[in-house]
Amino acid sequence: MEGGIEPLPVTKIAGQPWWPEDVPRPKCKDGHTMNFVAQILLSDVSLPDMPRNVLLSFHYCDECSMEGKMSWGWRDSQNRGYDLSIFYDVDQRKSDSLGLVASSLAKSYCISFRDLEEVPHDEEDAHINRFDLPKDYPQKKDDFDENIYPGLKHIAKSKIGGWPTWVQYPEWPRNDFNQKFLFLGQLDWVLFSGCAWSTGGYAYLFIAEDESAKLKAELLIQTT
Repeated sequence: MEGGIEPLPVTKIAGQPWWPEDVPRPKCKDGHTMNFVAQILLSDVSLPDMPRNVLLSFHYCDECSMEGKMSWGWRDSQNRGYDLSIFYDVDQRKSDSLGLVASSLAKSYCISFRDLEEVPHDEEDAHINRFDLPKDYPQKKDDFDENIYPGLKHIAKSKIGGWPTWVQYPEWPRNDFNQKFLFLGQLDWVLFSGCAWSTGGYAYLFIAEDESAKLKAELLIQTT
């Protein structure tokens, strides 16, 4: 355990996960133990009606990826090399106290919060015809410059909430009612050297309700 302290059900990237003691750790269809990537306490996300004490845990099979069976997320239904588990009432459940059972894909990061109004990265998400944009748009200095135009900001780094930073065209998953999933956050390639999207891309996480009003999460990976 980190410093002898049991992992907490808090939002974090990599490190040791909080995982309930009554649930087996996730494995891929080939039997590989999956690598912990990140976990998100849903009440930390700036979205309407996010429930409290509900945790999303994201694992990915890096071993499959290294064998050439990289999973791209929901659009790649034949290769489900990842796990998105949602746990309820985490404040009342005990951790399995197993720590890391497979190597981490990055060093551990905590999160910090900023009060920021963000604009979409893609014209399609903003419902804007690209021919209607000002000729000097965008004015970014580099890929991670937040100031894309005077008075407009978009965060292109790892984040929870906001808008996706698409490196290709938008690929929003849809729920049983043909509604777009809500965007939970993204993990950028800078933090995950050597992982599936480390050549320049993101792992995007989404959430929605299914027909039974249960929460369902989806993953999408895009690379350059």
